[in-house]
Amino acid sequence: MLSGTVTHGGGSCQLSLSYDNGRTFKVIQSMIGGCPLQSKYGFQIPADAAKGQALFAWTWFNLQGNREMYMNCAVVEIDGGSGSIESFGQGYPDLFVANVGNNCHTVEGQQTIFPHPGKSVLYGAGLTGTEPPYPICAR
Repeated sequence: MLSGTVTHGGGSCQLSLSYDNGRTFKVIQSMIGGCPLQSKYGFQIPADAAKGQALFAWTWFNLQGNREMYMNCAVVEIDGGSGSIESFGQGYPDLFVANVGNNCHTVEGQQTIFPHPGKSVLYGAGLTGTEPPYPICAR
């Protein structure tokens, strides 16, 4: 459950897993637009996630306010996962990263549309999944 009242007009969020202590994160769900305007979001750890310890991350690009990348992490234990770390890494996109000195910047008032949102995507009000990625950033 999320709690707090400073939502900066929402924005876009991603949930991801890392099996290498945070060097790389693979997206398991994206919420494009309207995040975190709700206090509860449902998600599932994919069945093909690797069993064992992982680092779970929630990232957020706010719609209004300073251009920042918010991130919270927690060490988790994945039980019952059927995949390997290698196959999981190949089957899911990299986490979108911006506003952290990498020459990729979101724009205030523009929804961040992830170029590679992954297999599980929720769209906020007024978004359909047909919108082009924004911003366009070099990898």
